[in-house]
Amino acid sequence: MNPAGIEVYPRIKPKGEELQYKVKPGKKGFGITGLDEMLNGGFREGTITLISGGTGTGKTALALKFLLDGAEKCENELFLSFEEPVSQLIDNARQLGWETDKYLADGRLDIKFISPIELDVDKHAFEILDMVSSKKIDRLVIDSISSFESSVSDIQKYKDYLWAIAQQIKRRHITAIFTALNEDLFSPASVTKNQISLLADNIIILRYVEKNSSIKKVLGILKARGTNHDRDIREYEITPGGINVLGKLDKANMFI
Repeated sequence: MNPAGIEVYPRIKPKGEELQYKVKPGKKGFGITGLDEMLNGGFREGTITLISGGTGTGKTALALKFLLDGAEKCENELFLSFEEPVSQLIDNARQLGWETDKYLADGRLDIKFISPIELDVDKHAFEILDMVSSKKIDRLVIDSISSFESSVSDIQKYKDYLWAIAQQIKRRHITAIFTALNEDLFSPASVTKNQISLLADNIIILRYVEKNSSIKKVLGILKARGTNHDRDIREYEITPGGINVLGKLDKANMFI
């Protein structure tokens, strides 16, 4: 209820003709040479990508770089953060040599912080769809779906919410990334809790390995629907110059 009266937000459950939509032939990449090569040019347009990784692996940075690549191509981008305030995201981008100010100023990039503590999932679903429609969004990031899982007491409702949002995004041909925390830092065995990974068309795994007495970051593409993707595990680094994907990791020299 608000000063304008009572607002009702029925749960979004797409069905029937709403689940029928055309697949667009284009691809969207990150603007990271090594990663885009692994993806054979990028993800299929209008698909959902899950980036799963442990704390500190760079899930947020990778997702933000995906949006900045779109902004450079004059697309409209929306970043919904449930973890970091806008000022911190902008500062983190600067530390990586990425300037967000010009894209924020001209409206090609919009960053919103939403507290998961105050989240009403049914209302939030309508707000997301309203934002992506009114701003004609091309690329969307939700960072992270793990952050507001604890705010939903009914896990089935949480899963239904994510599935409904994903379907509505896809039928609008928006290419989206959802990030998720994997609490097992060194093992690829678990992607997400509660089988949320089933809603994703594409999955990127970020994790740590021990190599020559040092901890390294590695990534792998678990699946990429409709794309002949690289199946190697590759080391990557996050530096003041951005994100660099390096060579194939030699399994003989690492502890998994």
